[in-house]
Amino acid sequence: MDEGRQVQLSVRIRAMERIFGLGLARAEGDHPIRLGYSHPSSHGGLRIHCEVEDELIKSAQIEIGFMHRGVEALFTERDYRQGVMLASRHDWSGPSGGELAYALAIEDLLGLTPPVRASWLRMFICELDRIVSSLTFLSAIPEPKIAPIQRSMNQHREILAYRLEKITGARMHHQVIKVGGVAVDVDEVALLEIAGSLSAIIHELDWWRENLANSLFDYRNVGVLGREIALACGASGIIARASGLSLDIRMSEPYATYGELDFLTDRAPQVGGDIPARVASLVNEVELSIAIIESATSHLRECVGEPIEERTPKVLRLPEGETYRNVEGALGASGVALFSDGGRSPTRLRLRTASVGNLAALEPSLVGVEVVHLPMLLASWPFLSGDSDR
Repeated sequence: MDEGRQVQLSVRIRAMERIFGLGLARAEGDHPIRLGYSHPSSHGGLRIHCEVEDELIKSAQIEIGFMHRGVEALFTERDYRQGVMLASRHDWSGPSGGELAYALAIEDLLGLTPPVRASWLRMFICELDRIVSSLTFLSAIPEPKIAPIQRSMNQHREILAYRLEKITGARMHHQVIKVGGVAVDVDEVALLEIAGSLSAIIHELDWWRENLANSLFDYRNVGVLGREIALACGASGIIARASGLSLDIRMSEPYATYGELDFLTDRAPQVGGDIPARVASLVNEVELSIAIIESATSHLRECVGEPIEERTPKVLRLPEGETYRNVEGALGASGVALFSDGGRSPTRLRLRTASVGNLAALEPSLVGVEVVHLPMLLASWPFLSGDSDR
């Protein structure tokens, strides 16, 4: 045996391969990762092929696709209005973002502009969805030290989810954003109820920050994602912003009525790129969304009685053409590429979902991490298998 082969063999003996399974992807021989029954990722499937040496991860490869549903092909078999149902189902933590991206793409080809009140309502509902999504991930972090904070976050999440259900009629897949506007309006009673719920969250935000910072102190510099790698992998949302990237489509490419909010430009990203930075970014998302909802509430009170949708033909046909629309979903950049030949259904439709780029950025961040820190690292990395396996 030559010297080069001896060295290669000795390295192979020291390093042990392990496969860590999460959710439905777990198979015989896998080492299960337990994030608790309430973590959103447990509903899907993810496998991490790792090379481990002295309980440190030396290399990692993410395997996705266990829930592949072929939804992009399903769009071409539905008419444009039926497609809203499909658009809300890949990110079930914040489904309104997918609905909005799809509606905006159709409206682009139609040359249709929804009423002003409809645009404020769209933003109002999407930001409520974003808070519910952020609190869902925050309240599922597997760290016993923050149990009191998690109980508080979970209570607020449940209240907001109930408020959204009262407005839209559905707890998860609201499907109230439609081509030309929205299907439901909000009255003053609903606005007051939402304002009261958000005020209770504001009262606790500083307490959350302080206790999270103290409880997660030991996780500093764990699972670091650098700015350049985040950009190269196509990471977005809080994953990118926690790594120092000022990527937010609400600011860079304003849609709906985000362009009318001057305070969005004052936002500063986190720079650590580690577990505490990502958790802090999730809390920041909640705070910013509350400010946006408060502004939307003020404008909705100014345009009471105005229309909430533009009328469209019973049989909706789009002119020939193609378009791409991006929105800032709850998990990051969510886009729709729509191709039309003039019929009642898309000729072709492609989705840009946030979890794909975010999971691509997860691989390099796993290198050098202790195996015991895997659950916490994954819990600080919001993703959904339905979003990656569309």
